[in-house]
Amino acid sequence: VLLKDWRANDPVFPSRTAKGVLKPGRKYLLRFYLRTEGYSGVVKLGVDRSGKGLTNDISTHWELQPSEGAWAARRVVFEATTPDLSFGLFAPTSGGPFQGTLWFDDFVLAEMPGRAR
Repeated sequence: VLLKDWRANDPVFPSRTAKGVLKPGRKYLLRFYLRTEGYSGVVKLGVDRSGKGLTNDISTHWELQPSEGAWAARRVVFEATTPDLSFGLFAPTSGGPFQGTLWFDDFVLAEMPGRAR
C-alpha cells in the first residue's frame, strides 16, 4: 500500500470481517508482518470482537511501531466475545496528509492453547 496525500486516519488496510470463526471466551493471537519505508508515525490496529465493524466505542486499538526497511512480526492477543471478528489498520496523523510506504503480509488468526471453559 503506497501512502501519498492520504487524509489523516484513513484506513491503510480497510476493515475486514470474518463471520463465525471465533469461540467466545477463548483467547486468540492475531499475527502479521509489517514493513515501512519513509514513514515516521505509528500504525494503529483496530479489532472489534463483536464483528460489527470498527468504531471508537466498541473497538480495541493497539499502536504498533513502524519497522523501517525490514519485515517485523506484530502480534496481539485478545479474548473473543462473539463468533465474529472485524479488524483493520490505520495510520493516524495529527498534521494532515502523510507520505511513506507500508507493507502488510501473512496475516494469521490462531486460537491460543488452553483449557476450554
